Amino acid sequence: MDSPFSTSTTLTLGFFLCLIAVQSQEDVNSGSQSQSPPPVSPPPPPPLQPPPPPPIPPPPPPPLLQFQPPPPPPPVSPPPPSPFSPPPPSPSPPSSTSPPPPRKLSPPYPKSVQDHRNVSHHERENHNARHHTPRGKLSHTPKEKKLNLGKKIGLVFVGIGVLLQLFVVTFLVIKRKQLLKAEIRR
Repeated sequence: MDSPFSTSTTLTLGFFLCLIAVQSQEDVNSGSQSQSPPPVSPPPPPPLQPPPPPPIPPPPPPPLLQFQPPPPPPPVSPPPPSPFSPPPPSPSPPSSTSPPPPRKLSPPYPKSVQDHRNVSHHERENHNARHHTPRGKLSHTPKEKKLNLGKKIGLVFVGIGVLLQLFVVTFLVIKRKQLLKAEIRR
């Protein structure tokens, strides 16, 4: 049988190895959080513009008469092409050379908005990119510290291992004391 010294040394060594594993896992998690980009400051509020006037509602349709004309007859389909005739020409795709619709001129901006217009094009693109990113893809902030499922399961097993080792060490210490008392009585 092993001596109590070697058993307690083995248990203590195992306990410290578990502590080192847990500590290194925490260091990895905190290191990955420190390497993440700093949280983005909230974008400035958009310039205030007067609300557009409410649209004018369309005039109500004339009252419906009880008599409605019958629907038009369906168009007559062309006869099927003969096997010896050349195939009909395919419709040409619509040309994309039509000019885009002209933009409406905006009303003059207040002074604060004109200053905002002097911001470089690059800064505006960055602002728009940050403003339009979906919420699910934002970088993790420190308060949103989340572990994936594998890390959670691993930490649970490490915790269970540490608790089991503590229970075993406690049990062995109690049994050792009982055995020492029993030997002294002899």
